[in-house]
Amino acid sequence: MILLPLRYSLRSLARRPVSVTMTALGIALVVALFVAMGALAEGLAATFTESGSERNVVVTRRGALAESMSSVPRDALASLRDLDGVAQQGGNSLASPEAVILWVTPLSAGGEISLAMRGVTAASYLARPRVRVIEGRRPMAGSDEAMIGKALVGRVEGLLIGGSFRFGRRTWRVVGVFDGAGPLSSEIWTDLAGALDDDGREAFSSVLLPLATGASAEALIGRIESDRRFALHAQLESAYYRSQAGSAEPLRVVTGIVAFLMGLGAIFGALNTMMASLAGRTREVAALRALGFPQASIAATFVTEALCLALPAGALGCLMALPITSQSMSMANLWTFSTVAFQPRVTAAVLASAMVFAFLIGVLGGLWPATRAARVPLSVQLRA
Repeated sequence: MILLPLRYSLRSLARRPVSVTMTALGIALVVALFVAMGALAEGLAATFTESGSERNVVVTRRGALAESMSSVPRDALASLRDLDGVAQQGGNSLASPEAVILWVTPLSAGGEISLAMRGVTAASYLARPRVRVIEGRRPMAGSDEAMIGKALVGRVEGLLIGGSFRFGRRTWRVVGVFDGAGPLSSEIWTDLAGALDDDGREAFSSVLLPLATGASAEALIGRIESDRRFALHAQLESAYYRSQAGSAEPLRVVTGIVAFLMGLGAIFGALNTMMASLAGRTREVAALRALGFPQASIAATFVTEALCLALPAGALGCLMALPITSQSMSMANLWTFSTVAFQPRVTAAVLASAMVFAFLIGVLGGLWPATRAARVPLSVQLRA
């Protein structure tokens, strides 16, 4: 099949600068929105999948989807501390009971936010070396002090160094800011005893078990789950957070629906531009037919022209969406109902999907005009 040179398609686009520019901008905006929403979903999923440690085991009540819904009795802790495979330091078990309590409070900018307050012990810090105090200090045991994740600074009144906030039956003083991996940076940490006393509960939400050197996680998990006394569920901390990555799925579905609807608009825009081009080039197409170019070549030329419009517009849309990576976002964790802050990620997969999206817009927008151009009888074209 004889194909027309690419410069022919480019020259045809250059003849209609206004309509081509407006159509290209429309496609670029649609692709930019596609990339932005994809980056949100990727960033939220990565926040969970890259969190947790392969050397920590999280123990919760069997059937509980998250720590905030779990209840581990105190007598179970005594049994868990002495299990083979749990790390020790100085002859003492590093098993760390924790309490996770949800707190709904107004935002400084308006609206409400659901936060998680985690009561921890000294062993919690040893088991999570990625949690670093970046300002101030840790809360003292038995005090009304708290430490906040860096994602919460300034978002709620009182959540800053030296500030205070009312939660439960007492007023807590903020003495530190920490940087933790993933969802932990969106939590408030305080002493376990104070958190339990304030919430009026006896049981823990979970128990974190660091693995001893050389210990098998599978063996430890098997021993915990085979104990029929307490009906507990154990899993690696990394697996626990990966299970919450499903919070990104609704966002992916919304991305697909919005992309489909806006993509239809972009396709009709490209279709309108190409049909207008065909209407003003009837004699030109007839001349090409008379010169011996087959119908398939003429149809391919119109599709190529639409792609020359859509693909650069798609690349422009990708560039327009890149600044979103510098923004910090937050949304509700559908498993724990607490708010999680995250950073959008424009990955290679998102960009590749966006360019495929732009390609489809070009092909579908140019296919009908290409078919019309190829099927109009030569006698009709010459009389036009």
